[in-house]
Amino acid sequence: MVRRSRAMANDCEAFLEGTLAERMERRGDLLPTWVWLNLLAHGSPERLRACRATGGRRGSTSRDWRLARYYLAMEILSAADRYGSLEGL
Repeated sequence: MVRRSRAMANDCEAFLEGTLAERMERRGDLLPTWVWLNLLAHGSPERLRACRATGGRRGSTSRDWRLARYYLAMEILSAADRYGSLEGL
């Protein structure tokens, strides 16, 4: 029970940091679509900048989502620069 509670707390922390996709991927879980967007909603500017489009086999769903997420992260940061800050955006 304690191990399960700890795992859930760690999942919650990863969600709030925007790193849930990576955590679930390391465990070998299937990732629902919304998990890939978690970084965009909760990631810090540093995490968004560090987002990489690498990983996964060419044409794999994981790679496609990484590419899409990287593109969107760069668009979000660009908009934040234009409008003041990520928090303000």
